[in-house]
Amino acid sequence: MSRRRALLLGPLAALCGLILMVAVPQSAQAFSDTGKVTVAANSSYCVKADAHIDHLTPGLLSGDQASSGATAYAADCATPVAVRARSRLDLQFWNEPGQVWITCLSTDWAYGTTGSDQWGPTGPGTLLSYGGPACGPGWYRTRAYAYVYLLNLVTGGYWYGGSTTGAYEWADQ
Repeated sequence: MSRRRALLLGPLAALCGLILMVAVPQSAQAFSDTGKVTVAANSSYCVKADAHIDHLTPGLLSGDQASSGATAYAADCATPVAVRARSRLDLQFWNEPGQVWITCLSTDWAYGTTGSDQWGPTGPGTLLSYGGPACGPGWYRTRAYAYVYLLNLVTGGYWYGGSTTGAYEWADQ
C-alpha cells in the first residue's frame, strides 16, 4: 500500500506544482537592458543610447532603479570618439484606461564627455531610484535620451541624437 501511495503522490505533486507555476502570476525578470541602440547617425557621428530598468525582487540582488547612458562613435558606429554629450531618462508607466505610456518620473540632463576605456565605450549616464512603484503597481519602462554636441561654424553648434525605450517590467512592491 505504501508503495502504491508513493507512486501516486509523485505525479500528483508534480501536477500541483505545474498548476501553481502557470496559475500564479510571476514578475518579469529582475533586470532589462536594451544594450547600445543607435538613435542617430550621419556622415560624421553615430550616437547610441542604452536604457535599463530593474524592480525589487525579494531574494535577488535587485532594486527599483532605472538608468540610461549616451555613447558616441565615428560614422562606422563602431569606433568610440570623444565629444561633449548628454543623457537623461524618463520612467514611464503603462496607463491601461488610456492605452498609453505616461511619464511618471524624469531625471535632469547629465553632461560629460564620451570616449572609451578598458571596458569599452564610455559616456554620461543617469540613474533614477524610484523606490517602489512610483505610479502604483503596473508595467514600467525606461525611455533613454542620448545627444552629442556638434560644432557648426555658422550657428556655433547644436545637440544631435535621439531616444530609445527599453523593455517593460511589472513592479508591484
